[in-house]
Amino acid sequence: MSKLVPAKCLYQGQWVNFNLIIGNFDNIIVFLNANNVAFLTTMELDFTSIPLVLHGRGRSRNLLEYLSNNNDNNSLISKFLNYFLSDIADIRYFSDKKINFNLSTNTKWQDTIFTVTGPYIPPITPTTTTTTTEPEPTTTAEPEPTTTAEPETFELFGKLHIL
Repeated sequence: MSKLVPAKCLYQGQWVNFNLIIGNFDNIIVFLNANNVAFLTTMELDFTSIPLVLHGRGRSRNLLEYLSNNNDNNSLISKFLNYFLSDIADIRYFSDKKINFNLSTNTKWQDTIFTVTGPYIPPITPTTTTTTTEPEPTTTAEPEPTTTAEPETFELFGKLHIL
């Protein structure tokens, strides 16, 4: 069972809400299709705002054309995908934090494993240990165990809720 996390992405200046699937994907296109945000692959790119070192070859109008025009330069594509996800599509958890993702390095972008992890949850600070001294035996309060479990989610009436 895949874990879903509420998320959003920027598309044509508007935030689009969706349920982000946490896990590994065969490549960026599989990730976008699986998360029902494949419209990002054909979104028009504005190269006036993209750093010159990421422009690549050809006249790419969108992500699919960019991948095709630069198919033989995996290093450039890897850098561009990081930029695309962070700055152009601006994919975020619903908490407004940018998604945690990793791109494996392979020879071709089609074989680059795209991994998305859940949002960062800070560890719970353990309770301070205290000692009470009495004529009777000494007792010590034990710290409560810490947990870093991610919140549980459930769907109700077509909306995703976090416990």
